[in-house]
Amino acid sequence: MKKLIALVAAAAMLVSVAAAGAAGKTTTYNGEIDNGGTIQLKVKKSKKKGKKKTQVVLFRFEGLPVACGANGAGTTSGALDFKVPVKRGKFEIDAIIGKPSNPKSQLTAEGRISRSTAEGTIRVHGSEVPLDNNAGTGDCESGESDWSASK
Repeated sequence: MKKLIALVAAAAMLVSVAAAGAAGKTTTYNGEIDNGGTIQLKVKKSKKKGKKKTQVVLFRFEGLPVACGANGAGTTSGALDFKVPVKRGKFEIDAIIGKPSNPKSQLTAEGRISRSTAEGTIRVHGSEVPLDNNAGTGDCESGESDWSASK
């Protein structure tokens, strides 16, 4: 009877270890954007049926400076609500608000991820870029800015 209980307990432990392995490992990188503002990304590595899969599951930026036509200057912030594949340590993002044929605002970013750091570029532009501090939207451009982050 003791052997049976030990085997059941060992089997339960193996199932929980296998489930944890399938869930994957998420690493958070925090850093700064050169022109101002902060950046955070979460990268998830998982393995399913022997295939390794890496994705950016969160890409968030805050306080990115933008130059706006009639509104002058301001900052914008945002976060992705979709996953981005990472291939050979690199990823590219092209996200829009509005219709693809006529976006109101657009985020383009790219990055390279290593074991302990990540770096890349970010740009936000458009006719209705959401501005921080309840300032509405504006016809704004951030220009391309470098960013870097670490664990």
